Amino acid sequence: MTAAPTVFVRPYPGLRRAAVARLAGITGFAVLTALGAQVRVPLPGTPVPFTLQTLFVLWGACYLGGRDGALAQLLYLVGGSLGFPLFAGGGGILYLAGPTGGYLLGFVAAAWFVGHALGNKATAGVLQTAAILCAGTALIHLLGLIQLSWYLGIGVKESVSLAVVPFLAGDGLKVSLLLVGMHTQPKSGSARSRVAAGR
Repeated sequence: MTAAPTVFVRPYPGLRRAAVARLAGITGFAVLTALGAQVRVPLPGTPVPFTLQTLFVLWGACYLGGRDGALAQLLYLVGGSLGFPLFAGGGGILYLAGPTGGYLLGFVAAAWFVGHALGNKATAGVLQTAAILCAGTALIHLLGLIQLSWYLGIGVKESVSLAVVPFLAGDGLKVSLLLVGMHTQPKSGSARSRVAAGR
């Protein structure tokens, strides 16, 4: 009896490694987002705490691209919705309907947007990259503001003062950290080159 051809014994090892790497990246950034939620600093005058979640949302989008960055955030939301204490303050599906639920949904949208925007502009300069990261952050705040306004029954002006203004300084620092990381590493190993590699 002849031995089976090698292709049937070990099918596409390169594709298998790539799939494992993708899964590791998606899972890793979901875990990082959950860890970022545990860095929870209450701010006066707003029910929304300061966390490091958005840092890892944007970082994941830069590193994984739009598709996998969004999948990482979906995995994070699924885990938290199932009751695991992954969100800032706990877990459970009711968090998605609470005052901070819009931010959580915004994580998925922002990861998709930032990853795809950077993927289409792999050679973007610092200002262009900063604009994309700021737009992704604004998208998170927009969805957070809409749900917070609905949940509390308040107007747009008051919602902005509660859901956006207290976080501007922290958001600026997060974007600055990402810019430094993206634009100071060698181009061949940069996150932007990985994003542009077909994601």
